[in-house]
Amino acid sequence: MSDADGVREVVRSFVEAMNRGEGEAAAGMYSDTDDALAIGTDPGEWFEGAASVREVFTQAQGQGDGPTVRIDESTAGAEGDVGWYAGRGTFVLPDGTERPFRSTGVCRREGGEWKILQSHTSFGVANDEVFGG
Repeated sequence: MSDADGVREVVRSFVEAMNRGEGEAAAGMYSDTDDALAIGTDPGEWFEGAASVREVFTQAQGQGDGPTVRIDESTAGAEGDVGWYAGRGTFVLPDGTERPFRSTGVCRREGGEWKILQSHTSFGVANDEVFGG
């Protein structure tokens, strides 16, 4: 398996764990360092440090009835012990409504395993909506 494949695998495993409501397993795929950072789609979703990141994802433990994530396209790369990913996906709400999103992140090999170090998920908003048009 190439290093880029290792990065893809940790991201895929994270998404699958969240989709199954296994927040603790998902949290375990993040770096256990103070460098960990997860930025979500809501303005208040900014989680710094391993404890904060773990807390937000372990809250999803056993909650398999929320939105699920589908990865629609992704790319990944790596050099040495640092990797990165970017992709587009869809949040699928329980009623079937779909919300497209974008996500980027940085991974780091820690103790021989790829871990997500930093992630950012966002909803694309047209410039006209932000700046007026």
